[in-house]
Amino acid sequence: MRRRIAVNLSGLSVMATLGFTATSATIASGSTTSGAAAPEILVGAAAGPVYCSGVTCEGRDAVEMGCVADARAITGFDVIDGTGTKPLGDLNYSAACKAVWGEYQTTNAADRHYIVLFVQPEYGGVERPVTKVVTGAGHWQTAMASWNNSVKFCATSFGIDPDIDKSTKYDGLNVCTRWR
Repeated sequence: MRRRIAVNLSGLSVMATLGFTATSATIASGSTTSGAAAPEILVGAAAGPVYCSGVTCEGRDAVEMGCVADARAITGFDVIDGTGTKPLGDLNYSAACKAVWGEYQTTNAADRHYIVLFVQPEYGGVERPVTKVVTGAGHWQTAMASWNNSVKFCATSFGIDPDIDKSTKYDGLNVCTRWR
């Protein structure tokens, strides 16, 4: 049986669909419908407004555009930098903004390299980098790219795609997510 319930949390009305076995549904008002399944509604507080979507997010900041409220890391990496710190990189996605961006966190004050979101049109074409230079400890992020692209997020020594330049001069500081 599907049962929808309504809950009021400090003035925020939240609806949920519970259970999945019968053909009747109890609606929030108490009426029952036979044979028709109640639509599922996601539970959660509403995110704040977003100020871009898809291609209009290209090159913009995720925080300023309101895209971090529903963001989730879809993949990531750890960097082994030889100093005992473990910098982390995440490729984030916002469904509300239909955009992705890279985030990098390090506690190493001597951390000096590039974080790069490599972007390529979905069905092939010229790859373009969205680059930010990391200069010490902190939380760093790239500008956003539209979700309609293929993307990967990297931490590199020289800002060059390690898949293209296979040189060994980078001392092992090149690490990337897979293409998405």
